[in-house]
Formats: sequence, C-alpha cells, structure tokens
Amino acid sequence: AMGTHRGDFYPQVPEHPKLIELMKDRGTYALPAPTPGDIGQMIRQPAAAAGLTFEENRSKGEHLDELLRDAAIKDPGALPLLSYTLEQLYERRTPEGMLTLAAYHDLGGLEGAIGRRAESVFASLPGEAQAAFSQVWPQLVTLSEGSEPVRRRAPYQALTQSPGAPQLVDALIAARLLNSDTTPDGERTISVAHEALLRQWPRVIDWVKDNLDFLRARARMAARLAEWQEHDSSDDYLIPAGPPLLEAEGILIKHGDALYPKETDYITRSVARARHREQARLRRARLVATGALVLSALAI
Repeated sequence: AMGTHRGDFYPQVPEHPKLIELMKDRGTYALPAPTPGDIGQMIRQPAAAAGLTFEENRSKGEHLDELLRDAAIKDPGALPLLSYTLEQLYERRTPEGMLTLAAYHDLGGLEGAIGRRAESVFASLPGEAQAAFSQVWPQLVTLSEGSEPVRRRAPYQALTQSPGAPQLVDALIAARLLNSDTTPDGERTISVAHEALLRQWPRVIDWVKDNLDFLRARARMAARLAEWQEHDSSDDYLIPAGPPLLEAEGILIKHGDALYPKETDYITRSVARARHREQARLRRARLVATGALVLSALAI
C-alpha cells in the first residue's frame, strides 16, 4: 500500500493509526518542491506532446510559457493554480492550437485566473442561487492548525438544503471550481477543487475575514469530535460543561446549517449530558436541603 500526505498536514499523521501503519518499515519519501526548470518542463512538455504552442510577443519581450513559469515559481503553493490556468488557456486556444497572451491577460494572470473565473460564474447566477453562498460556503472551508483557510469535504445532500443552493453548487461543479466525488458507501461529496480559490476569490476572502470567530470555534469543536469518535463515542469524551460547551451550543444555534449531522449529534449529546448532570445536581441539593430542614425540626 502507498499513501501521500501534504506537508502542512504532517503534524496530524499521529491522529490516524492507518497512516502510522503505512509509515512503519516501509520508509517515507519527502518530495521536494519543483525547481524553476521542473516547472518549465511541466508547462512545456505536455503542451508539446499535445501539439500546442505558446504565443510570443517579441516586441514586448513576452513569452507566454515564461510568464507562466515565472509566476508559478513565486509561490510554492501555486501548482494547482498553474494547472487551472493552463486548463483555462487550453479552453481558449486558437483553432491552430496556440495558447495566447490575450487569454492569459484576460484571465488576470496566474494569480487572478481562478478568482476571476469564480466571480464570473457567480455573477451569472440568479439572485436566489447567489443568496445561498452564505449557507454553502461555511460547509466547504475550515481552518488549518496555522489558522489558514483550507478546503473541507461536505455531503452534497447537506450542502444543497437551502433554496438556490443546488444551482450554485452545480454551477461551480460545471466550472470545475468544485469537485464531486462518491465515497465507498455511495455518498456524494463536494469539495473545493483548488485551494488557491480560497486565497484568490475576493468574495471568499471577505467571508473568511468576517467569520474567523466561527471558523476557529468550529475547528476547536471538530478536534474534540475527532477524539470522541476515536474513543467509540464514549460519554467521557463529550464536550464538558462550561465555556467549551457554551461555544459549541452557540455554533449550533447560529450556524446549524454549516454543521454535518455528526457534528450536530455530538453537540446535542453533549448538551443533553450537561443538562442531565445539572438536574441530578439540583436534585441532590434539594435532598440535602430537605434533610437539613428535617434535622432542624427534630432538634427544635
């Protein structure tokens, strides 16, 4: 068996026994970041194999393949964005198979391509579908341990409950901005196709800024949920009473649409246990008070 793991999620490996098992006695291979020469080959060789060419403007000193390479080497996380930009350039190729400078500049370059595409798709939708953004997006993004926005997989059925949501989600899937997959048990799930979208679509950037408190609170709750599941849903690992439970209950009340059923169930069970314990404590207090009154009466 073989598995791959992104470097920024490596600290989470110990949380997954199956990943630890894969690493035992089999060795690991750290894949280094590609060099500028590697990136140049990634751009040029597949195009050459497909019979495509890159436009040049010698008077301005612009070579499309070099513009793509130079933009990609500025950011180690730009490879998914490079892939998307090349795909969009291919869709806009000339009949002769040339990838053009005009199409590249119209996309807003490497950095602006995916954000501009997303906003264009969004603007083409009716008002009801646009309004569903605030219900859909919270289910598709979370925070990493470094508080950076990262994609989050969501069940299609849960994602499309609100009016207009199916049209919004389906349009983003058709534009290849969202991925649609099927789990082994047949459940359809949706995720952001390229995490660059979370950093390049101004609408998402603004939403994340406005909802950081919610994202942080849900991330804290999700960590407790994972521990609960690892311990066979034991009541000992439900959310304890006090600030953690108040925070989780607030998420359920204000952002219930952004939670998975398992998250809702986890919070609901935690609240029920806390109330049961509080009721038991009050019964004991009443019994103690009643006993004290009886003893006082007897003494009198």
